[in-house]
Amino acid sequence: MATTFDELSRMVTSREMEGRTLEFKGALPPSNDRERKEFLKDVSAMANSIGGRIVFGIEEARVAGQKLGCADRMAQFSLGDLSKTKELFLNWLSSGCDPKIPGITIYEVMNPADPNSGLLVISIPQSWIQPHMIRESGLFYFRTSGGCERMDTAQLRDSILTSEGITTKVKQFHTDRLGKAYAGDMPVSAKAGPTLVVHCIPYEAFSRLPRRIEFQQNSDSSILQPPGLDSGWNTRRNFDGLLTFPGHAPTSTYLQAFSNGVLEGMSQLFYGMRGGELGAYIVERTLVRMFSTAFKFLSSKQVEPPMVCIASLLHVKGLSISVPTGYWKHDPVDPIDREVLILPELIFEKFDLDLLTSANGQAPTCIKPMIDSLWHACGFEGRLDTR
Repeated sequence: MATTFDELSRMVTSREMEGRTLEFKGALPPSNDRERKEFLKDVSAMANSIGGRIVFGIEEARVAGQKLGCADRMAQFSLGDLSKTKELFLNWLSSGCDPKIPGITIYEVMNPADPNSGLLVISIPQSWIQPHMIRESGLFYFRTSGGCERMDTAQLRDSILTSEGITTKVKQFHTDRLGKAYAGDMPVSAKAGPTLVVHCIPYEAFSRLPRRIEFQQNSDSSILQPPGLDSGWNTRRNFDGLLTFPGHAPTSTYLQAFSNGVLEGMSQLFYGMRGGELGAYIVERTLVRMFSTAFKFLSSKQVEPPMVCIASLLHVKGLSISVPTGYWKHDPVDPIDREVLILPELIFEKFDLDLLTSANGQAPTCIKPMIDSLWHACGFEGRLDTR
């Protein structure tokens, strides 16, 4: 959630202390090597720890020239200076760390009383692909309440194992849930047949201290739209969390929200099929709806990205893709050669609905690798546009 001007003002009036997740800077840095190295050290240290914010525009209190580590006063900057500095930071971040730190946002916080001046805030999430190294020096840093410190060998090893452990847990969770879905072990009674199963898994769900989602059944139900429905669904709590589904049984779709923030959506693919042909554009629209729901729900619960999304098609061996009217049709279209088709996973570094928009009959750019792979399974070079 973005920091507001009022929040920054309260930091000053309450003389809030810097800490593990908060750093104050009284001035915008010039473009030189020294400032670049210091900036990358601050940012990578927070990403390698538990995340945090760096606020440019709040000066620290001093006594006899010694910084006290608490907020003292605002030092606001012009809109032009903020814009130039933001571009400078983006350039430094683009190649300064290895691997590149995901999910960082840099934004201006303008003064409501003077729209031409404000502060600059950098929001850095805890990274799930840590540790991040500063390329030029080859050094790794982490953040403590006293500032940035270099990682020693034991801390570096622990950081690597933490990152690898989260990836392993995500894969194990997906494998377990997909196996259950294939066997028909679902939270609702469903018909047998071609089925799309989508998992949206925020890395935060498998961190060392995962946060338990507090569900509000009425308000959450309005967001948790089953991927195969346009309107009208039921909601109930279950052992795993909160479930939305149609009112009839057996059902053709559901959405399971787990208490750790993971979402599992199922939609059967009878709709849009004809004569053994799969409605690929139906699959595409269902995926967009599922990802949109995940963005809205996780944002409402203040779950941080990144999020990995894995889409799988079950019981699809022998099916082919229906080709839109107006295109030359293969004779015959190649059938899918396996029972389970796991599409390439996607990783979203921010929950931005604009990523899911499209135009001119094309798929949203961010999901194109996933969509193209479905067409590849039937012998096409990629998705056929519908314009």
